Order: sequence, then structure tokens, then C-alpha cells
Amino acid sequence: MGLDGALQVLAQQPFGAILLGVVAFGLFSYGVYSFVEARYRRIDSKIGSL
Repeated sequence: MGLDGALQVLAQQPFGAILLGVVAFGLFSYGVYSFVEARYRRIDSKIGSL
């Protein structure tokens, strides 16, 4: 069972559509967070030098 099977099982649950919406929103939010963090992260070059 891969991701496809897991999502199908989730969709068949009584509140499956709502759960899929929550999962989709969470994944989308994490993606936005990752892009924002990558864009605005400051890396101090002095720490990494030997």
C-alpha cells in the first residue's frame, strides 16, 4: 500500500473528505513555510569556516 492506497482508505472514512482537506491544507502550509524559510534564512558564514 503506497500513498495512493492510504489516501483511498482515508477518503472512504465517514469524514474522509474533511480529513483529506485537512491533510491537503497541512501539506500546502508546510510547503509555503519551507519556501518562506528558504528565502529569508540567514546563514552566518563565520560559523561554518574552519
